[in-house]
Amino acid sequence: MELKNIKHKSGYLINSKSGSDIYKSDSGVTITFPNKDKSALVPVKDDYESEYQELTLNLSDVYNDVFEKVISIKDNKTNHVESIISLANKWGFLRKAPNMFDDSLFENDDMYHEHQNKSKFDRFNGEEEYKYWKLLLDKIIPASQSFLENYLKQNNNQPTISDFNSCLDRGITISYKSLKRTSYEVTPTNLLSALTIFSKSRKERRKKQAVIICSYSKCEKEILQNIGIGRGRTTCSDSCRQLKYRENKKK
Repeated sequence: MELKNIKHKSGYLINSKSGSDIYKSDSGVTITFPNKDKSALVPVKDDYESEYQELTLNLSDVYNDVFEKVISIKDNKTNHVESIISLANKWGFLRKAPNMFDDSLFENDDMYHEHQNKSKFDRFNGEEEYKYWKLLLDKIIPASQSFLENYLKQNNNQPTISDFNSCLDRGITISYKSLKRTSYEVTPTNLLSALTIFSKSRKERRKKQAVIICSYSKCEKEILQNIGIGRGRTTCSDSCRQLKYRENKKK
């Protein structure tokens, strides 16, 4: 599936900071949650004329890139800051603002399209972009593969219905297919909603056994593997791998 998107040509940095979330109930009770992550994804440059760039994305490529970052974070090979900057620089806005009007009415109006493009670009929200990239990395994408269930539990990152729904908020359109039918189509209008919906359809990747015994017959050491995709280890060391190879040749 292909998706149109936009980005700042010069890329992004992260402004790391913390603050408080304040919620006021209908009854007038105010609740404060201190020390919340208020980091933001900040454009290196923010001039529309020089920085506006259009992209055509393959959703499968985006998913695979985010998933690889999830595994790298889990295995302590990278961190959230590096991952979010890399993803944003490559794939652009998560929550690009949708068109306010039907484009078909103004399909030949260059001034209208220029106004629409600038409106989307100017509505970039760095704090929300950071928040949702982190939500994708911590919960939404890991939840697409059952072999990461323990990883989610260990980090208290099991996603909720609210997490998934927040990723769809202002990011889908619903339309009937025909006057004669009751079925309808749900269409994502930004990268965040598209990636969230796409992740729910992903096939399970091969799970490696977490702990195995070295396959060299004279060694009984346990091997703790990195759980992820690809071929897992079968021996505890290079020396055992060579001994195993010689053992097999004698058979």
